[in-house]
Amino acid sequence: MSATKSDTITGVDAWNWRTVPGWRRAGGFLTTLAVASLLITSCGSKDSEWIEAKRVDTDEAYLEFIEDNPDSEHIPEAHSRMETNNFKRAQKQNTIEAVTEFLKPFPDGQHAEAAQSKLELMHYVKAEKINTGDSYNAFLKQFPNSKHAEKATAALAPFDLAEIIHGGTIEDFEAYLKKHPEGKASDRARARLKILKAEAAQASE
Repeated sequence: MSATKSDTITGVDAWNWRTVPGWRRAGGFLTTLAVASLLITSCGSKDSEWIEAKRVDTDEAYLEFIEDNPDSEHIPEAHSRMETNNFKRAQKQNTIEAVTEFLKPFPDGQHAEAAQSKLELMHYVKAEKINTGDSYNAFLKQFPNSKHAEKATAALAPFDLAEIIHGGTIEDFEAYLKKHPEGKASDRARARLKILKAEAAQASE
């Protein structure tokens, strides 16, 4: 009987030791597998959303992706793609308004320097077409450091001289020559200034 009892105890111990932990191990494995599956599914879903956004390739698609996936590693590329698309549209439209609108949301973007250079050129061409003192002054006021500023200043010289050639004072001509030291208009200004100084000297005698 003692042997039977011993066998029974051994059987219970063996059942507890071998079977129960096995269930636990199996349950833990299944739980881990389920979590891993969810993570893979989630990652796959996000990747599919990104692939779809790129396929559609519109601002709306990228903005929706960014809103739905604020921590995605693809967000910098989404911003870059939006900027490039908008820049291409602005180039295609080729208007001051289109380039100006592009620069509003992307003032420091990868295409901002090219857009700014394009904008300055378009404004200079516009001033040149109008070809008045006001048009060149407006350009210089808006883009004082533009690479086209020197040409605009030179083009402005005859208009500035016209304002003072009749009735201008010595001070007016000196200020003019400080602003426009070279050019045909400046030669006329120097000649007029010489006459004014001679008249002033004669009057003081």
